[in-house]
Amino acid sequence: QIMADERGLTVDVEGFERLMAETRERSRAGAAGGEHDPAAALTTDAVASLQRLGVKETDDSAKHEPELRTIGATVRAIWNGSDFDEDATAGTARAADRIAVVLDRTSFYAQAGGQIGDAGRLVVTREARTSARDAHEGGEFIVEDTRAAAGYVLHIGRVRKGEIRVGDRVECRLDKPRRRRIMANHTATHLLNFALRDTLGEHVDQRGSLVADDRLRFDFSHPGAVTRDQAERIERLIRERIAQDLEVFAAGAPLGRARRIAGVRAVFGETYPDPVRVVSIGAPVEAMLEHPDDDRWRAYSVEFCGGTHVARTGAIAHVAMISEEPVAKGVRRVVCLTGDAAADAIEAGAALLRRVESASAEEGGALVAAVQALTAELDEVAAPVTDKAAAREALESLHDRVRAAQKRAQASGRQSAVEQARRLVAGAPPGDLVGEIDAGSDRSALLAALDTVRAGRPSDAAMLLSADRDAGKVTIVASVPEDRIRAGLNAGQWVRAAAQACGGKGGGRPDSAQGGGTEPDKIGDAIRAARAFAQDHA
Repeated sequence: QIMADERGLTVDVEGFERLMAETRERSRAGAAGGEHDPAAALTTDAVASLQRLGVKETDDSAKHEPELRTIGATVRAIWNGSDFDEDATAGTARAADRIAVVLDRTSFYAQAGGQIGDAGRLVVTREARTSARDAHEGGEFIVEDTRAAAGYVLHIGRVRKGEIRVGDRVECRLDKPRRRRIMANHTATHLLNFALRDTLGEHVDQRGSLVADDRLRFDFSHPGAVTRDQAERIERLIRERIAQDLEVFAAGAPLGRARRIAGVRAVFGETYPDPVRVVSIGAPVEAMLEHPDDDRWRAYSVEFCGGTHVARTGAIAHVAMISEEPVAKGVRRVVCLTGDAAADAIEAGAALLRRVESASAEEGGALVAAVQALTAELDEVAAPVTDKAAAREALESLHDRVRAAQKRAQASGRQSAVEQARRLVAGAPPGDLVGEIDAGSDRSALLAALDTVRAGRPSDAAMLLSADRDAGKVTIVASVPEDRIRAGLNAGQWVRAAAQACGGKGGGRPDSAQGGGTEPDKIGDAIRAARAFAQDHA
């Protein structure tokens, strides 16, 4: 605007803000919808056609009703992604094609503000017949997603049975369990936003969010990782407000007055309508508007929000923060679960800690195996970050014991391999030696055994093989003295011949080589191949 003023120009601020809002909405739609779906958006020409036909914008005020009641509506348009149809019949479209039904009113929530769109069904209750001979028997339309475009709500999906026509009367039947999970996650998102600011500081601002039926995701400004103690406090603040079963209030208010409410939160860079919808958890919006400067409101979650919410926080039941990570410089991301999913995560965290405690009582190989399994599981298990941090800390304290156990196991394995090599040397006839050593996948132990063979039989070529059936591996090492090299035996070629016989490969220098196979059950074939190769190059 400053640059425009200097040049004698004006800026259409209202138009700019409107286009920015539309761009953000399209961006969200594309991110949530995956591949482009023509039915999920209306073209400019399509909007103009609806307006010429006198189709009014969809009345979606029923979306905020907590009862989730079934409402009646009339089909005003059917959009196939390129133009409008008068009807749609089950089985006539390709499996990948979806259409969008526009109604005069709806209880379905269209994706916006990070909250995903509703799903459910539209069931024909009264048909629009074109003549007395019309055999239209009604139909059912499965709503897979709901989007908004230029004030129209698009119910996107497929005709499941029968037919649906412009003019039909339908019942809007939400997938209520799914919507309730979304409502719980959205209210929990507000509580999370409040708890983050209360715990980390006033610098915390929302940078993005996703409110789905299976999880909530929240991006926020913060310079560093959330510590274990901070995460514990954040979860505690949320759980306290869930346990208090606070009422969730929502009301429209003039944008200017609403912005004055002490502690109110708004999304950075977002443009809000006037009037704006204010959602408060635990205190009436009217009271806040009457005394907006009262610092008491800072103790409540207060946000501008057009989304759907539970009537009381007790409906959330449980919450679990299952991940916290950076997504950009100065921006962190938290993922939480609520309801039954959160209860399962909490139990998974408790089970994880019990297993860590049990592992601490193990010794030797059992301790090593237990710690390795738990370490691998830590990043995969859906459990509270606080429990995973506690488990990681406990496992770190076991690492010295694990390293000591591994050293003892390696020393024991090396000693066992060396003893086997000594017996092999003592019992084998003169000449090239090929034998099996029980050393699992421990290549260092097998090499120690090879050194023992070379010390006992310095003039003979030697190859040792070890099978690890649990790991599905064969390890091969070989050594060829100078006289045998001159006679035509190459260690790299020798190992390659043995490895190929057990599903692997290998190679190396003429005097020393290593390889491996992937079929331990064929180690006998590998030994026979090695002996035959040595005889052919004697």
